[in-house]
Amino acid sequence: MKPGDDAPRFTAPACSNNHQVTEFDSSKCRGKYVILIFYPKNFETAIITQLVQLNSIREMLTKDLMFVAVSTDSIESHKDFMSRDLKDGGVKGTNVTLVSDKDGSISRKFRVFDKASFTSSSSAFVIDRDGEIVHMVCYDGKVGYDMEVLVDKANESILCDKEDAADKMMGTGADWKPGDKLIVNEDFLSKPETKEIKEKKEEDSCEPVKIQPTTT
Repeated sequence: MKPGDDAPRFTAPACSNNHQVTEFDSSKCRGKYVILIFYPKNFETAIITQLVQLNSIREMLTKDLMFVAVSTDSIESHKDFMSRDLKDGGVKGTNVTLVSDKDGSISRKFRVFDKASFTSSSSAFVIDRDGEIVHMVCYDGKVGYDMEVLVDKANESILCDKEDAADKMMGTGADWKPGDKLIVNEDFLSKPETKEIKEKKEEDSCEPVKIQPTTT
């Protein structure tokens, strides 16, 4: 799967911090942006730190954005994971929906299934309100990644969507951060010169001019 592809739809059992088991239907997410992450197993350091971080930046999640996590763990394992305190290797108190992909079918649809270990590869997708993938990343299962970066990517996409960026030939800069506006080429080219560029120009202008001797 890659940006521009339609995200596969799926239904599967899930639980949240109230420990109630429900049937999660991804088609009901239409109209919202979704950060969908896949991870290998519950109780591992990477996913624990990521979910805890996400909970700490919950205020960055707008009403247009929801978060869902998927692994091949059973729904019983998910419930156990969410009922344990952090000191016991759990994520109790975190406001997140954990989906059980016990047979690996969801991971296969997103092409992040590891046949050797029968687990989901550590990966993440940002999906827009129309169900299209706009951003994706994949990592080694033991390597945690910054959830705030994913949230920023989702917020960038939400901003572009609201401002009709595609129709206006606009977008976000490489150094975009929350609160920044969209830019067009003219905005980028007209940005003030950096200190380094100014100093380089001054150095060039101060170079002595070599005068060639004249012959008579």
